[in-house]
Amino acid sequence: MSKEMYTLVKSVDQSKEHFSDAKSAAEAFSKAHAADLPSVVKTMPGKGAEFVAGTSTLKAATGADYSKYVSHNDRDFSDAWNKAEMDRMKNDRVHEAANREKQAAQVDMNKLEKAEVGKTYRGPIMAVTAELIVQRYTDPKSGNQVDIAHTKANVFNYDDKQQNIGKEHQIAYPHSKSGFARELQPSELQKAPEKAMAPQHEVSKAPSMERDR
Repeated sequence: MSKEMYTLVKSVDQSKEHFSDAKSAAEAFSKAHAADLPSVVKTMPGKGAEFVAGTSTLKAATGADYSKYVSHNDRDFSDAWNKAEMDRMKNDRVHEAANREKQAAQVDMNKLEKAEVGKTYRGPIMAVTAELIVQRYTDPKSGNQVDIAHTKANVFNYDDKQQNIGKEHQIAYPHSKSGFARELQPSELQKAPEKAMAPQHEVSKAPSMERDR
């Protein structure tokens, strides 16, 4: 006797995977990258096809984000999906903790230098603890590398996610002990901080110089 068939389709390349049970299909949908825009269709003999899961694209300030969703028409698939997501998030937390420990092992926590007011630091995030953000900074004048300890509670805009460790960031302290963080874009990494800032200073000074004449 024929049974239902689940088909996972990735819209990006139109690749397909077939599964004979809801559990396997739900686990595969959970593991699929959302950016591949996966969806799942269930077919049953004599009843045609039924959509059971998909991915929507959400436009955000940082670009395109994606969100998976599941229809509640298939209870077996929905329950299996919820369990697969719970297991995936649990595993992600375990891997995140292990990766943080591995990254932190590359840092000598006894040789950290404190962030200073008035300075701007550029470099990769090396480790994050409950209290600190550790950033590897290369002094543009001496070329010396040091690990800077930023007090986590004083740094605004840093997105504390595992995938941000190792990425290049700028953390600036323009006027106080409050730091402002942002991830550097690839185009910015080709410029030295002083050269990148120079045109902005020149533009801002030009009008005032004209007024003083």
